[in-house]
Amino acid sequence: MLVAASRVRLEQGVSTHDLYQLSLRTPFASDGRSAYAQEVTAKTAGWGLGTGALFGAFIVGFATDQSQRGPRIATITLASTGMAMTALYFLLNYTSGRKAESTRRAMIDWSSQCAQPLPNQ
Repeated sequence: MLVAASRVRLEQGVSTHDLYQLSLRTPFASDGRSAYAQEVTAKTAGWGLGTGALFGAFIVGFATDQSQRGPRIATITLASTGMAMTALYFLLNYTSGRKAESTRRAMIDWSSQCAQPLPNQ
């Protein structure tokens, strides 16, 4: 079995993508997929959207007349969105790590049980 053969790699630690690939066709496939999806979403939302919104707020804030209501609201909205996406990055980064670690430990325990021969053999 692939998981039993990869037990040493699991004990040393693997990336969430490798963990997801190893967890396919096991009872832990949904947990592995969840950890990987959280990590990808954290990077996309936090770095991509959050950084873009903060740069947009910076540009709008300095390039427009802030005495008008429209540009001021746009700046505040972009800055708030950027900060929320950055907070989402930290939250998902934390939860994906915990999910990956619990999945990795469960797969190690499961692989050690699968690798043992049956009593009647």
